[in-house]
Amino acid sequence: MAVGEASFLHSLTRRSGGSDSSPKPTSVDKHPNDDISRQLREMSRRVRILEERNTTLRKNLQVTEQNMLTDNKKLTNEVRAFSTELDEVRKEINELRDHMHIFERQMQETAKSEEVKVLEKYINLWEPLNFVTRKEVKKVVKEILDKEDDD
Repeated sequence: MAVGEASFLHSLTRRSGGSDSSPKPTSVDKHPNDDISRQLREMSRRVRILEERNTTLRKNLQVTEQNMLTDNKKLTNEVRAFSTELDEVRKEINELRDHMHIFERQMQETAKSEEVKVLEKYINLWEPLNFVTRKEVKKVVKEILDKEDDD
């Protein structure tokens, strides 16, 4: 047996509860390779469990990354849609402002109620319904001339 193997075996026996001295045979004769085989099987089992855990973690990580990428694409599309919608709303607000300015200018150009009352007073004073049209004047003048000619 080589020196490295002896120290390895010695460390294994120390882990399994042996003392610092070299392993002593027990009442039942065990072959030293049986203990090593058992420990190798146990280590192999543990390595397989760790590998399975590692594989499971990698799969979960891949699923999580894929979900994050999908969610990121969705969010990016939603942000673009909101941005487009926001631009449209801004345009509509600007158009409404322009219309409000036009309406305000038109309102400033219209007559105020005081001005309308002044006009109303003048109209009532003049009594435009009593005015004669040119046509009516011509007719009356013609009738008068016709009467004078007949006389």
